[in-house]
Amino acid sequence: MMKKFAFRISLVICTLLSVNATMTAQSGKFLKSGEVMPQGWMKEQIRLDLEDGYLSKFDKINHTVTHNLFVKQDRTSGGSYDGLQCWWSGEHEGYWKDGVLRMAFLSGNEALKSKAIAWLDEIVAAQGSDGYIGIYGDCGKDNCRYHHMGENGELWTQSRIFQVLMAGYEFTGNEKWFIALKKAVDNTITHDPGNYFNPEKKNFGGVSHGIGFFDAIWYMYSQTEQANKSMPILPLNFMMISITQRCATTI
Repeated sequence: MMKKFAFRISLVICTLLSVNATMTAQSGKFLKSGEVMPQGWMKEQIRLDLEDGYLSKFDKINHTVTHNLFVKQDRTSGGSYDGLQCWWSGEHEGYWKDGVLRMAFLSGNEALKSKAIAWLDEIVAAQGSDGYIGIYGDCGKDNCRYHHMGENGELWTQSRIFQVLMAGYEFTGNEKWFIALKKAVDNTITHDPGNYFNPEKKNFGGVSHGIGFFDAIWYMYSQTEQANKSMPILPLNFMMISITQRCATTI
């Protein structure tokens, strides 16, 4: 018992130290998507994967990426869909669209670039006035948006589609997608129910996957002047309160 306690306390301390180091070290700079472009055999391999491989046609062989969840926003947590956890299709859709968009721009495939741009425009058009981008409906009841009782994959699925918005913005410079991303990140932090990492009901892998959301927080911190002044406090609180709650319930 004491070993488990010591391990978890060490984990929290290490996380605090690593976050503090990350937030204060500003010597490095991210390269934007598209600043380094493939050439030669690598570019040709990407072209082949898109044109002759299955990636761009994955929606024809796997239905889990076809539900357009970030546009429909019609899921509830706590159950399954077609035998899968409620958020899995959102995860798959994010992965797939991210891969297609990046490879389309890296290889210069104009048809798939247009397709990927249309995806992002649809997602932003479906974004509510409060800024929400995600897979859940806003019914105001348990297991709907902001009212999850058990694990839900909200942060994880958001983090996957946010990657697509990041890449689209960097490849094209379209400010609309960046503004939509910032609104969505702010919305999630503002409406944090306090149990993403500490659900009331039995949890599975969807809880720990939520750590992927901090990719988006760090991206916003590194990209915006406003974030450089205010965001270090918000993500640190958001993450550390969640981790502390999680450890406290498992010790």
